[in-house]
Amino acid sequence: TIVQRRAKKTRTNSNALKIIAPKFFAIHPIDFMQPEEEIILLDMSFLSQVPEALYDVKTYGHWAEQQDHTFSYEYMKKMLQLLQWQDKIKGISSRRWILKTPQHLEHMDTLLRVFPDAELVFTHRELPKIIPSFASLVGHGRGVFSDHVDPVEVMRHWLAKIERMVNRSIDFRKRRKDVKSVDLFYDNLMADPVRAMEQLYGDLDLKFHAVIQDRIIAWLNHNAQHKYGRHLYNLKDFGVTQAEIDDRLRPYLDFAAGLRP
Repeated sequence: TIVQRRAKKTRTNSNALKIIAPKFFAIHPIDFMQPEEEIILLDMSFLSQVPEALYDVKTYGHWAEQQDHTFSYEYMKKMLQLLQWQDKIKGISSRRWILKTPQHLEHMDTLLRVFPDAELVFTHRELPKIIPSFASLVGHGRGVFSDHVDPVEVMRHWLAKIERMVNRSIDFRKRRKDVKSVDLFYDNLMADPVRAMEQLYGDLDLKFHAVIQDRIIAWLNHNAQHKYGRHLYNLKDFGVTQAEIDDRLRPYLDFAAGLRP
């Protein structure tokens, strides 16, 4: 069937990546039968952050920041509708889309123009501490396509990009008090995943059925942390200090601190 052919092709691609970049899966696990970020759909319109993650294309990144991304989001919506149509012809009833990609932080107004009934969940981690981890992820991704990756350049570019993203998202939330926004903190999620998700469902006025709890527990049992190995990196490799990162992201840190109960 077409599904089997797609699965075989995707599995081949996944296995190839394991050979080319075996350490990548410890940073960002990929399973050909599991969900993936919808930024891949945005990239189909040639207007997304994907090129900046895979290549040293600073001029493209600066150009993309000045563009209207409405077309890209509308195209992504068409792709989601296509997937829903495929489910429908297989007799699968409509399901709620759960989308997740950091790029949305840069384009919240556009996202809501295209998806006016979207409900927003903002996830929070100790952002300054994970920036080096993200820079390492980008470095490994670029290493698949390039013989030379400069970690200092990766950090310089993406620290500025992330600073812009979080600042734009803060501006959006201050302007759009009419939009329902829910906050989920990583430390709470890690401390008690079931309780954190039950709280999230409640905040979104959704019923948290027992089967949902069972699925969460089953997933946790089969996906222990460091399942694919530990992600090792050194901040010194990126030519920046933790204090510098903290300073650049101070507006976000202060804003996020004010969101905690």
